[in-house]
Amino acid sequence: MLRKELNQRMEKHPVKPPQIEQAIRAIKAKYEIGKSILKQCGPKSSGGEIVNLAEKYHINRDTAQKLRAMAIRGTGYTDKELERWYHQFRQAGFALTISHFVKLISVPKGKDRDDLTRRAISDHWSSHRFQAEIVKRLGRRQSGGRKPGVVIDDQFEEELSRKLWSWERWLKSHLEAIEAICCSDSPDVDVPVKAELLKEVKSLHRKISKLHDSLTAGP
Repeated sequence: MLRKELNQRMEKHPVKPPQIEQAIRAIKAKYEIGKSILKQCGPKSSGGEIVNLAEKYHINRDTAQKLRAMAIRGTGYTDKELERWYHQFRQAGFALTISHFVKLISVPKGKDRDDLTRRAISDHWSSHRFQAEIVKRLGRRQSGGRKPGVVIDDQFEEELSRKLWSWERWLKSHLEAIEAICCSDSPDVDVPVKAELLKEVKSLHRKISKLHDSLTAGP
């Protein structure tokens, strides 16, 4: 009840301009790190390269990969695109965070991503609420596609590392969304996953994370 009242107060009293500018500066700083990592190792990296760069910027490997993904022009963001959202922050009196933007990388660039971003700004979504909405949106997609190509020889390890990171991010995003739903104050919200399945998914996420770490740890 207390959390609900707090959220209502926040909606009635938008973030003040200095706080919005502070949030924008924080996003810009993280985005610059992402661009720097991308410039130094490209959109893909082998061995422990991403780990070394993460240490250089005093962040963990997962954050380094997310910030790099955010800076990739075709699937992430450009400075101009981010400036457009900063303008909307100022107009709405509410700012998103870097956490919101890295979560959006899982949504294909285009209408869906833009719609979610606008809703998050207008409705003042928290990062957890935002993740839940992303999962709902992605869950409506139709499955399908071409058979994946086979990668062998010295490229296998790099491709496996990239796939593991993708699976790890997908599982982590969904687990965070499930946790947010479970922590909801609403008595009408049911847990979306059976307890036994949730336990297995958490175990799988830990195993994938461990294997990925072993691949990116370097010699």
